[in-house]
Order: sequence, then structure tokens, then C-alpha cells
Amino acid sequence: MPWEEQEQRGRAGFFTVTCGGEEHQLLAVTGLRRFVQNDEFTTSASLDFINLAGHLDVDNLTLREAPIAGCLGEPVGQFLFELRVGGTKIGHVRRITGLGVRWDVGTNRESDSLATQKLFYKRRYPAVTTELVVEWKEKWQLYNYVKKLGEFSGPGAAFSVVDGFVCDHVQDVTIVAKASDGEDVAKWTLSRAWPMSYRIGDMSADSTDPLMVSVEWVVAPQGDMPGVSEKIIRPLGRGQLVSPKFYQWVARAFDGVPKRETLILNYYLPGLQPGVDAPVARTRLFNCFPSEVTYQDFDAAADGRLTREITVAFDGMLPV
Repeated sequence: MPWEEQEQRGRAGFFTVTCGGEEHQLLAVTGLRRFVQNDEFTTSASLDFINLAGHLDVDNLTLREAPIAGCLGEPVGQFLFELRVGGTKIGHVRRITGLGVRWDVGTNRESDSLATQKLFYKRRYPAVTTELVVEWKEKWQLYNYVKKLGEFSGPGAAFSVVDGFVCDHVQDVTIVAKASDGEDVAKWTLSRAWPMSYRIGDMSADSTDPLMVSVEWVVAPQGDMPGVSEKIIRPLGRGQLVSPKFYQWVARAFDGVPKRETLILNYYLPGLQPGVDAPVARTRLFNCFPSEVTYQDFDAAADGRLTREITVAFDGMLPV
């Protein structure tokens, strides 16, 4: 039965986004909200507060997707990955958290418009934490990098820095995602990273977990070098509804400056095929740019797809 002869209530699970004229599948869209700033005031002669309408504004939008392909062209898992520090492979890695990039976003309002404009400023990189299972034969493997920032010898008041500080404490830290065939499918490099924190995990007499140690890395990029560079070697593509333009638009958050695009959210009813059938409705989002990209934790103990969330700053929305 044709859809126009049935009830047309929207379903939350059928949608895509269009970027640069190309349609792209997503896992989730959250935070789509348009609102009006509220000006609340009162006077000395009134018992009441009065609310007046102010500027138009929108919340940031979050898009969630699985962009990297595994062996069969399906999304790759989050549990196969490799850590390299200064070109050396580090073993027994359990978890990596915090990978991503974030742009500072400000707002601009001008006297000839009710709207609020979003502006990007400078780029920041969250700290990335690498967590390892302790292997005693390796003698505190990551501590060799940590001690380059100083090491102490005691006891008591006799503590002093051993051998003085050295300046080779910065290293390129590389995270590699792998498919189950062992091939590299994506790579992220933390440029000139140094270990800010070194932590030995909690211990408990009734625990059945292995002893863990973690290092928190921060970056110190120089010149035009990005603090975190991203290379998706095997993007999701074959047999999937994906947009190379969407991938390129997101990638600029890492290796350039954000680019403004008009995005369109497309809504479908069950039985309609995105990319083939026309959507039943659309929402146009104006002057969009990715203000933050955050990858899901790499976790050797968890089954699931490797996903990322893209926070989108934009100026306005219009249902069409």
C-alpha cells in the first residue's frame, strides 16, 4: 500500500543527513533545538515578573556515526587497536580514551538581526589516556617515557632530580585501528605528546582484575602542525550510504579550519529507501561547522562498533 494512503506519523529511527549534495547515513542525531532568549524583569510598582522575547538561538547538534570499515565493508570494532610511542609498539594495551579535537566557539549578535551567529576561534585537544595491563617482565614499560620529565631519589628530605631534566620528553604517539584481518584501517597521531600524568591502578584484596597502569598524554604542536592528525585508511563505503564530502567536512576539524556547510536532515518512513526514494520531510540547518569530534573509547574488553560523535555548531534551522 502506498505510504500516502497510510498514517504518516514520524519514526525516530529513519533519517539521514545531506552534506554538499550527498546523502549520508548516521546512527543518531541529538540536541536539535531552536529557542528564544528570555528577558525576565520586574519593576518596583509590580508584583509580577515579566518575560520578554530576545534573540533567536539554537543548541549545538550531535551527530553519531561509525565511519571506519572492517573486513566485509561493515563498521570496524572498537576492540582491535595498537599504540605506538615514538615509533615503538606498546603491548598489553587495554583501553584508550579521550581521542578527539575541539574548537572554541563564541557567539555574535548584531543590531540588524534577531539571530545569533556562531563563530569558531582556536583549537584544543583533550588529553588522551592510555591504560595498560602491567606485565612484570616489561618493567613498567611506559615509565621509561614518564621519567624523562624528572625522576627522584630519596629518602626523606634528600629527594633530588636524578640526572637533571631532559628535553626529549615529547614523542609522537600513534593510535592505529585494525580490522580482524590485521590490516590498519585508521590512524591518529598525537604530535609532540608528553606524559602529564602517570597512575597505578587501584588494588583490592578481593579483586579478580589485573593490575593496570595509565598515562595521560597532552600535545604540544608547533607552527602549522596539528596537534592530532587523522587518517582514515579504509572509510565505510562499499555497499553503504556514505558521503565522501561529509568525511572531508569533518576532517577539517583536525587538519585545517572548520568549513561552513548547509546540512539537511532527511526524514523517512519505513519501507522507503534513503538515497533512492524521496524523504517525507527535511530540516535545513544553516552555516554548520564541526566544533568537536570525539571518538568512542578503544576498549579491548568491549564488543561493539568504533563510533564517533560530531558536535555541530550552526546558526539556524528551517523545516522544509
